[in-house]
Amino acid sequence: MAPKAITKLKTRIRIRILSRRTRGHSLAQMIASLKEKLLGWKAYFDEAEVLSPVRDLDKWIRRRMRSCVWKQWGRRSIVS
Repeated sequence: MAPKAITKLKTRIRIRILSRRTRGHSLAQMIASLKEKLLGWKAYFDEAEVLSPVRDLDKWIRRRMRSCVWKQWGRRSIVS
């Protein structure tokens, strides 16, 4: 896998799927669209058996999903 391909995938995911974190999309909708994109990407790069970039990509996607969930929860006010 070329680093350019991974960067391009991250950009597309960031802009098209995970940037919608403030637009009222549920987590299930984000996961469905993310699944569609990742399955296509996996089918294309299926012959490459490189685990390191895939692990790093998985970590990155999980971190982005957590940030989306935290953003949807909103801020908690501190009551004194």
